[in-house]
This record gives sequence, C-alpha cells and structure tokens, in this order.
Amino acid sequence: LIIATLVGVVAITRMRTHSRTVAADPLLYPGAQTLMDISNPDGGRALQLQTSDPLEKVESWYNRNLRPQKTVRLTSSSVVLKNENTTATIASEGGMTNILIKVIER
Repeated sequence: LIIATLVGVVAITRMRTHSRTVAADPLLYPGAQTLMDISNPDGGRALQLQTSDPLEKVESWYNRNLRPQKTVRLTSSSVVLKNENTTATIASEGGMTNILIKVIER
C-alpha cells in the first residue's frame, strides 16, 4: 500500500510538472511526450516531441503558435514550418506524430 501511494504521488508530481512546462513553453505541443530537449549556451535549442494526435491537428496548433513565414509540405504525412528563428518539422507514421524543433538565436 505504501509503495502504491508513493508511485501515485510521483506520477501526479510528474504530470503537474509537465503541465506547467507545457503552459510556460510555447514550443511544447500540449500532451506530447518530450523525447529530447537540448539547449545551447547561445540560446539555440533542439526538441524532439511525440504525440498520438494526427498530423493535421499538430500542424494547425504550430501554425497558430509559431506563425510560420514559410510552409513546405514534403509528403502527405510530413510538413516543415519555419519562421524567423524556429523550424518545426512534423511527420506522422505508424499512428504517432513526431515533432522536431530547432531554434536558432540571431
């Protein structure tokens, strides 16, 4: 019983931490799992996220939040969105949507 309680508390703490992080970071797609988050001292950043949401829903969310200046549809299941300093590559495969984000500081 004690172990189950501790596991539950850790899980709730992780969910709350992740929710706060998503709310505070406009690059993190809501509900997506963060697979990689690397920051450079120069302000650059690389992120890899994954979600079960469909490509169209993820693309729409990033269009609203990144406001890309360029959009390139590579295939029917992949798209690249780019604004001044952020590039988001979104690809769907096997029921999962992968999001790769690169931020460069100028």
